[in-house]
Amino acid sequence: MPSQPVRSVRRTVRVAAPAHVVYGMLADAPRWPVLLPSYVHVERMDFDGARETLLAWEFQDGRVCSSRLRRTLRPQAHRVDFEQDDPAWPGDTVAGSWSVEPDGAGRSLVTLWQQTPNAPANAPAGPDGLDADAAGRLARLREAAERWDRLDELLLAFEERMRIEGPAELVYDFLYRVEDWPELLPHVDGSSVREDRPGTQVVVLDTGAAGAGFTAGPDDGAAGFETVRLCFPHAGRIVFK
Repeated sequence: MPSQPVRSVRRTVRVAAPAHVVYGMLADAPRWPVLLPSYVHVERMDFDGARETLLAWEFQDGRVCSSRLRRTLRPQAHRVDFEQDDPAWPGDTVAGSWSVEPDGAGRSLVTLWQQTPNAPANAPAGPDGLDADAAGRLARLREAAERWDRLDELLLAFEERMRIEGPAELVYDFLYRVEDWPELLPHVDGSSVREDRPGTQVVVLDTGAAGAGFTAGPDDGAAGFETVRLCFPHAGRIVFK
């Protein structure tokens, strides 16, 4: 039987940020959810100083996609090689690399190369989809990298703690059952929850303006917002964005 075509794309953009800054953003994958809008959560499963395995969750086209990435970091060359299990094409992978080159004072050339071997001819992403994916990722990276000198002003981290007299399992269950919040929380007027697979939720909440902690619209009506939530019951943890 003839082999299936190999689809690949290579794109390069100019970025108004030093090469070491751009490479640092690419290498620090657990921070992507803060810097890159499509990423909800990234977990580093193992790392030996050069090679690592990541689990990543992205929100694209209204759906949450998870993938496993195997990466090799090459800091001297400002290059990251990767293989990504593609959920759209089970059994296949997207292989590629990020490379960053200096382009004058305080500027860089960033190249993303991606290749999908043995992709079915009717695969939904196709060559145009692969090219659009590369272009989108480069654009989001450029937007984040070009704010590198203001990130300390733009990012805010905070933490709050509360002691509850009750079992942790019940507290987690309350947080998980977000569809019940309109009956249990006075500032939540309505909720819509889509859970395509267990533990992965896309939630839209309508919150009353008073005491909700969100800015109401010009008519002082309810404020609606969308949240992607990843629920890890064994760890007693819910990650959201």
